[in-house]
Amino acid sequence: MLYSRSGKLLVATGIVNWFLEKRVCTREKGAGLLFFHHISTYQCTPLSCVHTYKIYGLKVFSDFKFKGIERLGRKKESKKNADIEILNEDSGRLHTQKRSEKIKGYFPNLLEFVIYDGSKVYIDSTSGADEDEIATAILGDIMAILLRQRGLYVLHACCLSINGRAFSLVGDSGAGKSTTAYFLARNAWNLLSDDITAIDMKPGGLHVIPGPPRVKLKPEVGTQFVNDFEGKKKVHQRSEKRYVYLERSNEPSVLNKIYVLKRGKKRALRI
Repeated sequence: MLYSRSGKLLVATGIVNWFLEKRVCTREKGAGLLFFHHISTYQCTPLSCVHTYKIYGLKVFSDFKFKGIERLGRKKESKKNADIEILNEDSGRLHTQKRSEKIKGYFPNLLEFVIYDGSKVYIDSTSGADEDEIATAILGDIMAILLRQRGLYVLHACCLSINGRAFSLVGDSGAGKSTTAYFLARNAWNLLSDDITAIDMKPGGLHVIPGPPRVKLKPEVGTQFVNDFEGKKKVHQRSEKRYVYLERSNEPSVLNKIYVLKRGKKRALRI
């Protein structure tokens, strides 16, 4: 969960109950999509970033390392070309910025963050915090806020495509979104995203922007169906889930349908 500095839980109106527990945003009606208030432009003197990535089609300069995410080369590049900067900053500077419009919050015992205008993120991590858990927070909830600030609509969902049409899977945590996505991807479907689905409203439809080509699987699934599952990288130290990477195309697809996954009393698949 994400909290404001005062300790107040920040919640959202969403298509599934998971939104009510996990996402940061203001309350606005939006047909199950995740909405945030507009954030004004913030100017700053950037720090020295050491990693460059391509995430959701955007060039990201980061002080933090994201293992398994597509790198854009190791040579130094001008940060003027960056779409997003993720900067390591101490808490003193985080709370002395004189800006009225911003989104900030924290993950207890992990990190504090401030986000400006969908382009800059300041992170102050707790001493000794697991770097993989920090990366999970940045690429999860914090990335969802960034994408929304950039004008995209965001769902907590897996998304796959076939024949140019995209299908999104939503549901409560543990409903089987990633597991279903994994098996579909093994059978000619193209994985577009796991956990966060970014949608760009364009003429001709809702275009899904591909995210990282990986799913997070639990041991009860992975040990049965994934080769060398125990050798895969854990999401972070406190998680039993592991990343499984999949081959896929990076072309955006038009969203065709949204399916809501629910657990039943019997083991059966019904549509």
